[in-house]
Amino acid sequence: MSLSISFCHADKRGIRFQRVNLSESFDDTRLVPTKHTLPSTSLLHIDATSWPEINPDSSTASHFFGVLGHMYLAIKLAAHVELQPRATQYDVAQKLKREAQFYDRHLSKLQGTAVPVHYGLWMAKTSWGGLVVCEIMEWCGEPWGSFGAELERSVLNKFAHALQSLHESDIEHRRLDNANNIESHLLYDPEGDTVRIVDFSNATHQHVCRRRLPLKPYSSCVTSETFGCLELATVGATIGLFGFALEKDDKEVQRALQIYKKKRQLGLSHALALEAQEQFMNRYPTSRYH
Repeated sequence: MSLSISFCHADKRGIRFQRVNLSESFDDTRLVPTKHTLPSTSLLHIDATSWPEINPDSSTASHFFGVLGHMYLAIKLAAHVELQPRATQYDVAQKLKREAQFYDRHLSKLQGTAVPVHYGLWMAKTSWGGLVVCEIMEWCGEPWGSFGAELERSVLNKFAHALQSLHESDIEHRRLDNANNIESHLLYDPEGDTVRIVDFSNATHQHVCRRRLPLKPYSSCVTSETFGCLELATVGATIGLFGFALEKDDKEVQRALQIYKKKRQLGLSHALALEAQEQFMNRYPTSRYH
């Protein structure tokens, strides 16, 4: 499958990009089966007018916004990939390939809900960037931090649900460890009222999440030790789901922990205890647990 892509500052006519087989090297142009395809009859326009001169030694991918018909797309691009192994951009392209493989193998069920829809890895030979490799996915809005304190609690709950669904699928992002990283990896589109978690270049699919609480608003500042999962607790505190009260004074936290402990004492597995905890708290949102 091929796709015509127009970089408005580099070429007036479209360049034919070929989809890369994720199981092979970049010089292999066999097709890759995918649930998400792009229409090949349209021209994908990428605004690259602000792109500086391509540096083969850059250690990061270039990021662009693209339009294909009525679709808005996000593009990560590595140039001069043919200069292996002395060009840093070859390593960048390998990172793009590993991320594309991760989307294909481990995130297929979460695409379009918790993570972006992924349209694969593409490559082409160009006059301005040599062998170019680009990763194309759904455009998902702006970083969470750019909205400041304007986001409603319902949006924060959507972020919580998306991240918790990743952990329930044994996925740990592993880059949500501080405020700056969390801000840039949680995206919100106010027009569609959708949230997405992005950048899985460092993620793992073998995470065993030991959370003991649902990721939701609490009046207390829940510690990672109490919560049971460092990544979830860090995000909860950073985006404002957690308050400033003491844990011992937070009846919601204490009630949830009591439910979880009781279910585990009855012999339920960790997953079933969390499921029973969620069902009970949804059914009796303000009752005390005995």
